[in-house]
Parts: sequence; C-alpha cells; structure tokens
Amino acid sequence: MTASRNIDLKLLECFDVLIRESSVTVAAERLQMSQGNMSNSLARLRELLGDPLLVRTGSGMMPTQRALDLQDEVQDAVRQLRGLLEPVETEGIEAVHRHVRIACHDAAALFAVAPFIEELRQTAPNLTVELHQILSFRVKEPLDDGSLDVAIGAYLDLSDSLLVSRLLTGRMFCTVAANSRFAQGGMTIDDYCNGPHAVLSVAEGFRATAERITDQILADMGRERAVRLSSQFITVVANAVARSDLIATMPDYMIPQFAKNLPITAVDLPLAIPDYTIVAVWHPRSKNDWVLSWVRKKLREHFARAFTDVEGGLAAAKIVKAVGPDIGCPASNSFI
Repeated sequence: MTASRNIDLKLLECFDVLIRESSVTVAAERLQMSQGNMSNSLARLRELLGDPLLVRTGSGMMPTQRALDLQDEVQDAVRQLRGLLEPVETEGIEAVHRHVRIACHDAAALFAVAPFIEELRQTAPNLTVELHQILSFRVKEPLDDGSLDVAIGAYLDLSDSLLVSRLLTGRMFCTVAANSRFAQGGMTIDDYCNGPHAVLSVAEGFRATAERITDQILADMGRERAVRLSSQFITVVANAVARSDLIATMPDYMIPQFAKNLPITAVDLPLAIPDYTIVAVWHPRSKNDWVLSWVRKKLREHFARAFTDVEGGLAAAKIVKAVGPDIGCPASNSFI
C-alpha cells in the first residue's frame, strides 16, 4: 500500500508542526496531543516517507533535507484539506474546530482582543486562539508560512503581497503621572528632552518603530532624550509612568484605557510626530476563508468598540496642552 493512502489530515498536521518546531514536545503542545501520540505520529511518518525527518544534533533536533523539501507542499496540502473539511458557513461558527493565530502588542491584546475572546467563548467555543506578542514589524514571513493568520499593529512591513485593513488612525501624546508638574502646566521641548523617558522596545537594545522615529526627529533637531526604562510591554511602561516621574510617548487610543485604572495624564507633545495607523494584515490565501473573515470582522468591531471616542477619552484623561509652538518634523518622515 502506498504512503499516500495512509496519510490523513491529522498526520499531515503533525508533520507540519514537527518540522516547524523541530521538537516532539512542542509539537504535541501545539496540537494538544500527548507526547507519546506525537512520537507515534513521527514514527508513522518516518515509515511512510522512508526518511528520519528529524535527526538529533548537538544543538537539538533538526529536520532532514527531505523534510525541508516537503515542508511547503505539506503546508499547502493542510490548508487545502482544512478548507475542504471545514463546515460550510451555513452551519455556523459554533461548529468550527480550529486554531487561529493572532499577533499584536500587549495593549491591543488587553483592550480589544481580550473582549473578542470573551465573545468567542459564547459564539465559537471550539475555536482555539493562539495570541502572540508582536515584537517585529516584519510580519510577511510568518503570514506566508502560516504560523500567523492575522497580524495587528502600526509601522508593519506591508508587502504588496499582503492584504491590509485599517483599524485606527490617531496622534501621539506624552503620558505622565497625574501628580506630575507637567500635568498642570504642560511641557516644553526642553522639558521633554531633559526628562527621564520610558520607551517601548521590540527586542533587547532595539526600540519600537514609533520610538525610533521620535529619536530620529529629535536627532534632526540636534537633540536627544534620556531613556531610563526600556520594556517590551506597553502595560509595564504605563504602570511605571503612573508611579514615577517617567515620561512616555504613547498613541492617543491607549491613554484613556490606561487612565481608567492608572493615575496618568495626557500631555500634548512639544514636537510634531506624524500620525500613526493601526492595521490588520493577512495573507491573500485566507481572503475567501470564511472563518478567518469572521475573525477579522469581529476584531474590527472590538477595536472600534474599545477605542471609540478617543477625543472624549483624552478629555477625561485631562489632556494638557504643550507650552510653546510645535516643532515640525521633516517631510520625509511619513509612515503608516
């Protein structure tokens, strides 16, 4: 009997995750299987394909060349079979058993994605969401290889091959503690440059794009700011600002949400930073995937719900005007 007659969708999914993760333990966790069952699946795949597929090296398990040659074709086959076997739309989202992989930063996860998951538990209880922290603006590769279904963020690397939906556009503000002297009298450019700053980073020693754009604008003016905290978590930045003299430069939509529970105040920036746009990005192959279309629609709804009336929210957060004129940025600083 040929191998093709013995390979089902579950076995193909095991192959896909085993080669991607190069670990039986991690692959078992990803597919919610026991490690023993995943080991048995690997043994079946080795027998059917006549190749070890994963071999042990000094640095851990590594895929063989045969496995790498098959990887793209297997991923395509898995996607096609999932589409064929998925319940038709008329059966309803509640009938779907599936993993959905979403990447975003922690503030979006807290304020928009968490309420989406709350709804999901009522309307689509068999959907499993894998939520990843978005630590890079480069999202094309994980969307291409299927390790992500949707990426949400600003300043993403928007390849022409990806599909994009705008979720939110807005301005950047300073954020300070409610008892800060800047919360009463505003902030000058000297105040901004001389004060201690908390910034968002995406990796060790590498600041988020909005922070790097701010730094470049200051550098073009012959100025810089004193960074005293760098964190990959915007929620940590917000909490640190509320409890200290730190200054953070944040998008407007976050501030009213944080101000509900933290004693922080929005202050007009004393320099002009271009507006930001948050987008949802996905691969064209999922354009007609009704389940992912439903997920994207719900995410748009929850973003709109979480971040409506930003101006009113900023007023509630007691926005303070900057002292002195805005200092413009070069026209070349344009971005999404």
